[in-house]
Amino acid sequence: MENDPLLFIQTADDKKVCNSNQEYFDSRVSTKKKQCKYRLEDIKAMLFYRINILAEITTKKEVYEGIVTDVFSDGLVLLIDDTNITIPLIDVIEINILKA
Repeated sequence: MENDPLLFIQTADDKKVCNSNQEYFDSRVSTKKKQCKYRLEDIKAMLFYRINILAEITTKKEVYEGIVTDVFSDGLVLLIDDTNITIPLIDVIEINILKA
């Protein structure tokens, strides 16, 4: 028993034939849109309790950093340097809450 070989487990990367009505989960695919939805719900709850939120909003074109003042069905209002900027929710890729 002392000189028995070690157990090796070989993993395989096998392409399976998929069924047309079967959905596969791949963790390499980004799920940022779902995360944005949950972040918006968190921000709405914080605004309800009048908590100031410093957030970094990444859109398709640029990155904004400011205080969230309002969230509505079409967009997100940020206060940046005493000016309100409305960002459409369609353009939002990622939301990071920096400080609440």
